[in-house]
Amino acid sequence: RQTLEASRALARLHGLGEETAVFPQQDPLGIDAGAFHTDVLAFGHERFLMLHERAFVEVEKVIDDLRARLGGELVVALARDADVPLHEAVATYLFNSELCVLEGGRMVLVAPRHAERCESTRRFLDRLVAEPTPVDRIEWVDLEASMKNGGGPACLRLPVPLTDAERAAVRGRVFLDDALERELGAWVEKHYRDRLSLDDLADPALHAEGLVALDELTALLKLGSVYDFQKSGLPG
Repeated sequence: RQTLEASRALARLHGLGEETAVFPQQDPLGIDAGAFHTDVLAFGHERFLMLHERAFVEVEKVIDDLRARLGGELVVALARDADVPLHEAVATYLFNSELCVLEGGRMVLVAPRHAERCESTRRFLDRLVAEPTPVDRIEWVDLEASMKNGGGPACLRLPVPLTDAERAAVRGRVFLDDALERELGAWVEKHYRDRLSLDDLADPALHAEGLVALDELTALLKLGSVYDFQKSGLPG
């Protein structure tokens, strides 16, 4: 999926022309340091891009290509390896932060506490707020448990801007509010085991539990029958 051919095919399927898309190559040094996905070292939203110089091969050319397509509104915050060592950028999940847009277009960066505790990443983010970027402030979040399991907040950051009409056309109960948060929490408490052993993985009951959990989740979210087992009936 990360080959140039696959990326070009994806662009074609989305109706993007060569004059619109950019196909940068991940820097092998960044990959070897643990940036298995690009978003471990680069991310952005709207007119703002934040990245490490080891995110892509020929990173300056990548930025120039983006400016050629996006124009002068593009704001780039580039972290040099001399300022934020590559291993610290990866270890703190600095670039797995989340950008939240406020009214008026200003932004808040929701960042892992690990990046606050590390001198180089904290200094970079302090400069980010002080300089003329769209980011007004940093909100620090404790992600200790998530990061110990190899993940960070990036798994939750796929912004999809919608107009009021587009939002109204979205089927399903998929916009989070207090009530839905409570119900999802209760669903997790009901269905998530607090531990798994190798014997559990070989137990057909675990598979059946998973199907029941998915069936209840799709009902909770009002998604209808989206899985094959729901269309053919749950196993007895």
